[in-house]
Amino acid sequence: MICQIKESFDLRINIDKLFIDIHTHLKFLINRLMFHSQASDLFYGEIKKKYPLAYQLASKASTILENLFNYPIESSEISYLALYFEMGLREIDNSLSYEQRKIAVVCTTGRGTATMINRQLRRVLGNEIVIDQYSEETFNPNKAERYSAIFTTIPLKLQHLSTPVIQITNLFDDHWLRNQWEEANKWKQNKFQWIESKLMYLTIQNHYFDYLSEMSNFLYQEEDVDIAFYQRILKREEKQSTIFGNNIAFPHTTHPNSKVIFLVGILEEPYESELGKVDFIFMLAIPDKVNSQIESELLSLYDDIFRIANNSELKKELKSIKTIEAFHSLIQDKGVLE
Repeated sequence: MICQIKESFDLRINIDKLFIDIHTHLKFLINRLMFHSQASDLFYGEIKKKYPLAYQLASKASTILENLFNYPIESSEISYLALYFEMGLREIDNSLSYEQRKIAVVCTTGRGTATMINRQLRRVLGNEIVIDQYSEETFNPNKAERYSAIFTTIPLKLQHLSTPVIQITNLFDDHWLRNQWEEANKWKQNKFQWIESKLMYLTIQNHYFDYLSEMSNFLYQEEDVDIAFYQRILKREEKQSTIFGNNIAFPHTTHPNSKVIFLVGILEEPYESELGKVDFIFMLAIPDKVNSQIESELLSLYDDIFRIANNSELKKELKSIKTIEAFHSLIQDKGVLE
């Protein structure tokens, strides 16, 4: 069950660790299913709102169990399962976040002052922070992405850096330093650096695969994916449909390029399938090789996709947008992809 879920969503979940955490709960859940008795919902639907990706993983697991026991599983049980998946996802995200806790200090002062800056930053930000020190001449802006933030004592004559640059105005103001670091982390976490978003409107087609073909061909014409991308999409669909309910479909597979391509397809008319109606197709092309930053951004994107799926008002407004900029503006206003 867990292996099937991992394959469906291309996640690097630690299967052994998750099984250890979840197996006792599953034993009690199976007993409840056998006797047609299910747990009451102590969370009142909040788990689905707060952890949309984990809830979707739990829903997938519940479907497998429903087929095994030929008995429907209530949302309360799905919520409890979702907590275990959320813990597994957080382990991934925490390990990725730890890798990113690295800052650069750029200054023109002497070694004594530089040492004092490093010591103060460690005192305020924590000893686990990795600090690399540079002069203005030795700092390489092409390597800025490896840092969560760049602290500097001078105005850097560099533009368009993808990493937040913080000019130190008061080294001994702990509160100011901590606030700047928190803002830098927030900026870093919320900005999709490896994901390129695109939008297209889809005219009426006879079959779901026809929509997938149109979208795949669009990405190929844009030189975002290789010619075999559509065949890989179909191969994944043969294993399991990516129509997830709640009016969305989420086809995804790998491609040889280095960036994640996120194509939002808005259907002119809803497509009716055996698995439910489809108004939106979120197609994702994932690089064959992903680094820790890509993995972290994908987790955030998955969460956002299922957060959209669970928001009826947002989906209604999405039907009228015309540009990818309008798409981002709308979902940010609604608290998604912040």
